[in-house]
Amino acid sequence: MKPITQSKVKEIFDYKDGMLIWKKVHPRSHRAKVGDIAGYIRSNGYNYTGVAGSIYSTHRLIFLWHHGYTPTEIDHIDNDKLNNRIENLRECSRENNMRNQPLIRKNNSSGYKGVGVVNGRYKARIGANNKLHYMGTFNTAIEAAKAYDKKALEVHGEYANLNFPVS
Repeated sequence: MKPITQSKVKEIFDYKDGMLIWKKVHPRSHRAKVGDIAGYIRSNGYNYTGVAGSIYSTHRLIFLWHHGYTPTEIDHIDNDKLNNRIENLRECSRENNMRNQPLIRKNNSSGYKGVGVVNGRYKARIGANNKLHYMGTFNTAIEAAKAYDKKALEVHGEYANLNFPVS
């Protein structure tokens, strides 16, 4: 993939409410028109945009548009892959990006992040800094989920994705 600069992105696009708007299109473009929203959604749920023969993640172009560089990892704070508002994008490490994963994986049996069912009881655990932390076993899934949330805030800080978000 060819590197793209902030000046090139600003020359081609305007930004509005998490979207890139074409302000200059390639003369041979059959689809893109000035004023159209740029990009398309792939099967992985992310929006992509083609520029000068290369395909870029739209959120990476938006980050570049605003900050002048593209970090190795960009996190969607609210986990919505299509919410590309600059306020929802933050630079992070791979580890922190993994910490802010969706609440429940497909194979989850308890209904809560970090909670598993073992012999009719609910076990809470969390991984952080290459270490697995066990919070114990509980009578209810809610008790275990609250124990997970407390530890997640302690070890993941602002990247913690909680079962019961604090408002």
